[in-house]
Amino acid sequence: KLENLFAKQNKQKTKSSYDFSSLDIDHIFVDESHIFKKMPFTTIHHGVAGLDMNPSERAMHLSMIVRSLRKNHNLVDKGLTILSGTHISNSMAEIFHLFNLIIPQKLKEMGINTFDRFAKTFFQKESQSEISIGGKIKEKERFRYIVNVPELKSLYMSIAHVVNDSNFKVPTPNVKNIYEIIEPNFQQEKFNDILVGFIEGDNDAINEFEKITNKNYNDDQLVSGESQRSNSM
Repeated sequence: KLENLFAKQNKQKTKSSYDFSSLDIDHIFVDESHIFKKMPFTTIHHGVAGLDMNPSERAMHLSMIVRSLRKNHNLVDKGLTILSGTHISNSMAEIFHLFNLIIPQKLKEMGINTFDRFAKTFFQKESQSEISIGGKIKEKERFRYIVNVPELKSLYMSIAHVVNDSNFKVPTPNVKNIYEIIEPNFQQEKFNDILVGFIEGDNDAINEFEKITNKNYNDDQLVSGESQRSNSM
């Protein structure tokens, strides 16, 4: 069935139809590459905070295109240049995704071509008690520390060209900052008074706040909010 389907599609092709392989592209430059960093991956560390297991379609498409390009031109860890100022920002997994996109063969040779092996080599997981939104104490696991920092830095510097003010000077205008203190108007002062009363548990202020926010707050939520505020203090 598949052979018949492929044969039918090949008959329908015209001279003006192209696929990615026929374009003979041998290198891709990706600007603002941080929008492609949600790559698919598997892990045994389920429930660990900060690990986003939901890949984006654009990231998967880029990954497939790069693999196809390298296969077509027999390239090993080449054929891709990415540019970004925030490729690593929210998650330890983003570090692995960056290396796995740029130097997958190098990671394979090092024996750390899966996220779990990479995490075992460079990350340290820690369990800590945290207060949930509902005011309950729960145990949360996170990758809080990076270990083998010199090796990880060396691996990063082998693929990255870091640009900052020390090696790339950009002329900037002289700016004179002027700060003005603006007194709150009547509506702002009234809202501030309502907000203070709401935090302190004043019933009239709570009713006014519910009208403004169009949301009802029960006693448990108010107690939880006050408990979290006290704990944070």
